[in-house]
Amino acid sequence: MDLQTYRGYYEARSATASNVARQSAFAGIALVWIFKDQVGQEFALPMGLLYPTICMMVGLAADLMQYVVASAIWGFYCRIKEKEFDPDPNPEFRNPNWINWPALGLFWLKLAAVLVGYVLLVKYAIGAIHFN
Repeated sequence: MDLQTYRGYYEARSATASNVARQSAFAGIALVWIFKDQVGQEFALPMGLLYPTICMMVGLAADLMQYVVASAIWGFYCRIKEKEFDPDPNPEFRNPNWINWPALGLFWLKLAAVLVGYVLLVKYAIGAIHFN
């Protein structure tokens, strides 16, 4: 197999992981909502759900920032290269190794935040749900 095939596998799996993490964060927030307390018209979350909720929100924020940061970096980089190689519309050059690191960092932060959020959510649910 060639490197391009392996890169395709990586990109497909990371895209799937990203989508699953996003949907899992939304589902985690929905689970938190199930455990809410309601007194009259007001809703309150039990204190044990604060950190799972924060983790899910951090995961969603990292998801958004991953794409915002990657778009900004690649947009600026392409503009610099357009100016550098003008008028050649299709020059050959290598990208710097660091260019994807910020987006990759946010990708792994997203996955870690959602995973930690679920660990905390399961821990809370085990203590909160009582079976007869």
